[in-house]
Amino acid sequence: MKGIDFNPYSLLENKKWKGTSMTIPEKRRSQRSDLTTSCHSEFFYAGKKHAATMIDLSEHGARFTMEKSSDHTEFSVGDELTLLVVTPYGQSQCSARIVWTNHHEEYYSWGVEFVHLSEDPGDPLRCLIESPF
Repeated sequence: MKGIDFNPYSLLENKKWKGTSMTIPEKRRSQRSDLTTSCHSEFFYAGKKHAATMIDLSEHGARFTMEKSSDHTEFSVGDELTLLVVTPYGQSQCSARIVWTNHHEEYYSWGVEFVHLSEDPGDPLRCLIESPF
């Protein structure tokens, strides 16, 4: 991300919030894929196109981050998005519902539950779930 020194994986280290001993509770229905690369994503929200980074993925959902900006619109739990995710296998489109949000000083993170994800085994996002790059 431009303008800040941000490592999106710092939140994942040892499943603990950085600087505390609090463990992040696991709420997933399916096992998380161990992504070795983050994936650029785009979506429209409140009439504006936004860019984000997918840093975590499972069969049922994903985690995203984006840098806060002056024109940033905050999501609400339950909002639905159509996402275009660029994976190492190609581009994939899916729809998802926001299930949690987290505000940080310089970035914003949120988790989604997939509402529609292609069942095609050749779909790039499906390939990434089945075989993390």
